[in-house]
Amino acid sequence: MKQTTEYIPIVGMHCAGCAAAVTNKLQGVTGVLEATAQIDTHSLYIVYDAEQITREQIAEQVASLGFSLILTTDETEAVSQALEQERRSARQLAWRTAIGAALTIGVMIWMYLLGAIGERWVAPLVALVAYLYVAGPFHWRAVKQLRRGVMGMDTLVSLSTTCSVIGLLLAYGAEGHQLHLYLDALVMIPAFVLIGKWLEQRATASTARALRALLDLTPREASLVVGEETRRVPLQLVQPGMTVRVRPGEAIPVDGVITSQSVTHINEQTITGESEAVSRGEGDKVFAGTICLSTAIEVRAESVGADTALGHIVSTVRKTLADKPPLRLLADRIAQYFVPAILFLGLLTFALWYWVVEPGALDLAARYAISVLVIACPCALGLATPTALTVAVGESARRNILFAEATALETLPRVNAFLMDKTGTLTLGRPSVTELQWFVPEEERMAKLSLIVSAEQHSLHPLAQAIVAYGEAQGATISELTVTEQPGQGLLVTTPEGELRIGRASWIAEGGVASIPPCDLTGSLVYVAQGAQLIAIIALSDTLTPHAAETIAQLKAQGKKLLMLTGDREPEAQRIAQQIGIDTVHAELMPQDKETILASLQEQGHIVAMVGDGVNDGQALARADVSIALAGGSDLATSMAQLVISKPDLSLLVEATEIARQTVRTIRFNFLWALLYNVIAIPIAAGLFTRWGLAITPAIAAAAMALSSICVVVNSLLLQRRIASK
Repeated sequence: MKQTTEYIPIVGMHCAGCAAAVTNKLQGVTGVLEATAQIDTHSLYIVYDAEQITREQIAEQVASLGFSLILTTDETEAVSQALEQERRSARQLAWRTAIGAALTIGVMIWMYLLGAIGERWVAPLVALVAYLYVAGPFHWRAVKQLRRGVMGMDTLVSLSTTCSVIGLLLAYGAEGHQLHLYLDALVMIPAFVLIGKWLEQRATASTARALRALLDLTPREASLVVGEETRRVPLQLVQPGMTVRVRPGEAIPVDGVITSQSVTHINEQTITGESEAVSRGEGDKVFAGTICLSTAIEVRAESVGADTALGHIVSTVRKTLADKPPLRLLADRIAQYFVPAILFLGLLTFALWYWVVEPGALDLAARYAISVLVIACPCALGLATPTALTVAVGESARRNILFAEATALETLPRVNAFLMDKTGTLTLGRPSVTELQWFVPEEERMAKLSLIVSAEQHSLHPLAQAIVAYGEAQGATISELTVTEQPGQGLLVTTPEGELRIGRASWIAEGGVASIPPCDLTGSLVYVAQGAQLIAIIALSDTLTPHAAETIAQLKAQGKKLLMLTGDREPEAQRIAQQIGIDTVHAELMPQDKETILASLQEQGHIVAMVGDGVNDGQALARADVSIALAGGSDLATSMAQLVISKPDLSLLVEATEIARQTVRTIRFNFLWALLYNVIAIPIAAGLFTRWGLAITPAIAAAAMALSSICVVVNSLLLQRRIASK
């Protein structure tokens, strides 16, 4: 199997029903492992086996439903083409909407103010334009979808307008029939639906504004340095190892290292969240999407496109939008049976009115049957979750909060127990060596320090990085070693003089050290031994993460259970806990110990979130109901996290919880509104309340249907304000 994951622009979708049709179609195709069409971003997220199906064959399946994919492998060109086609599609929709609205106003004036003069030739002309031009795309897509066994909003609109045409023809052949009823329906149904779709399209585009801003951060071109010349080239032509020039005011196009002998100021807010410019010079790392503010620089590319830090953020956001949390899955299941059920209800309504309630009343039966077909709104159900999700994920990303899985949005507000790792989570993870106690002669110490530093450079743990920085400052030389990291224990190095262990005291003792003398050093302690000989004890201290104490206080005020889980010594763990206000501390833990504590809380009925950043947190992160990683953590921790906070600020955890709570509330309201609308509106459209004077025409039904979808999208847009107000 050759599993391939792609995000492909899709053109021609106008509503959630269109996206559902594409999704349902592709999920049944051999070779497609996962597929989600996203109306918010007009893109297709697809995972497929490239040995069984090609991109072109996927495009053929989508084209069979009346939509098209942009298949170019040049992402810049794909975005450009998609935007151009979206603009063209939007213009066509606006034009058809304007024609439909003009016909609606014209028919109302003609029928109610001018007395329908010349109806024998005016009505057919108006009907022809309305049916073939205004409603034409609905018929075209409905036929294509029906051939593939798919039914959606297009089916209902096409069928209702077709029934209106048939009624109009019958009205010409018999006296007493209400010609205006069918002409009203034929003109106003597609007009109101198009007006709704046009407003919905504009509103939906607004929900994705934050996401589009994120996608636009990376420039599409770069100034490539070739010898003494600089050439402007498309970004996809830049490869790792090449050098690009960045002028003041330009966005840096790649992740890389400054090679020019110049110092500049860079706005790194897109990556770090800090708006204050930082100084960067030769040898410093810079990131794609950040802005060069002062002096021109040359940067040697290390990562380009999707491999950059910004690229990973974009990929995470896209994947989250393609996820289907429980409420969205429920909406999808309902949508599968919704249109067939409405067709059945429409037919039943006609039969009951024509043969039972008012025998022989064709106009009345047709009116109510058409109203049922038109008023039903599967789009509101389909939009309930994705529009709110798009707003939440986009706004979160702007705040350095990345939801890697949509399910985390639903679960996080229900979390009542937070387990916190210490180093890199509650503390900055930027410790420094405060003292080093040697157990070898002075003449051997520099060689041993060089050996320790050479080993520690293989680890991303903050303590290891601090030891490397200390060693380099002391003049230690670095050499290549074969190093194995033992999660929760330390580093194991094979040397000619014997096995070198760097890590916990208990693990050092297992390596053969007979006894470890008492130590008065404070802070986090790292022990070093070679064979049976203890070489050194290194003491390090760290500082608290910004807003750590404030965040803990807020979580405690909300009634959350808080525990610190750390592999560090008990005295150091208790010292940090007292500073930030955590009452329950579990120290000197192995990775499996953290998982055991977490599992115990789950068995007690707690919904548990694990916040960690290291390899030793991997087991607990995998077991947690919500896994959270902070910036700068290990690849393992980040890959397992459902929520990544990409800025070293623990207060963002509280903000993420509030965003999740507001999002879930919005989704539930949208979902409830969509269900209640259909439950109430369909019986009214079917004429069940005519005895009490409550009845509607097909035209009013069309307007109500359009309004229901708009309400869902507008409520999702208001989520932006609710998030901003918090």
